[in-house]
Amino acid sequence: MTATTPPLTAARIEQIKARLEKATPGKWTGKENDWNEVHIRAPSRKHKTEIAAVSVGYNEPMEGEQRANINLICNAPADIAALLADIERLRDRIDNANQAASETHRNWQSRCYAIMAALGEDYGDALEDSSHGG
Repeated sequence: MTATTPPLTAARIEQIKARLEKATPGKWTGKENDWNEVHIRAPSRKHKTEIAAVSVGYNEPMEGEQRANINLICNAPADIAALLADIERLRDRIDNANQAASETHRNWQSRCYAIMAALGEDYGDALEDSSHGG
């Protein structure tokens, strides 16, 4: 059975943004020590701070999956910010397309072109050539 993820509501996006803004800013880095721990650090608002120490196992060398987990953690703030910005950009495009679809147009082609333009698509001269037909 596949679990479905519910759509992100505006309220949930605002909660995510608030958590991101409260978190330690800047680039997070991981530094491995001799005790199979990785210390995740970032420059805080006051000074360099340790965000977390992640233990990867007792007397075992760090493996690829563990390094991938550290990489995911270190890149999470920047990745989340990029995803939130893209969600906002795409939702703006959808709003623009819905507005274009609700407006009165001469024919179905001009309505389609208005929607595509609202979505940020550029069809250049094809729009002008086709807008004369019907």
